[in-house]
Amino acid sequence: MIRSLPCASGCHRPRFSSIFRALSDPRQRWRVLYPLPEILLLVLCATVVGHGRFREMRLWGEQRLDFLRRFLPYERGLPPTTRSTT
Repeated sequence: MIRSLPCASGCHRPRFSSIFRALSDPRQRWRVLYPLPEILLLVLCATVVGHGRFREMRLWGEQRLDFLRRFLPYERGLPPTTRSTT
């Protein structure tokens, strides 16, 4: 179920975290270091502001980690650019 938040005009917007949690993660759970919703939020936000490469996205995320943590915890920080994001 996707939870929503009321917006100024009375409509309801779904929360990012609810949308991302609704997606299935094909990775093996015991190998996951970085949750899929955290990766997707980073990629979405960085792409919206014009970053197309993961290294650029990660640098953007490092500079705005407090912003990203308003939506999801990022307990392990951001995934590195030099290995897989499992």
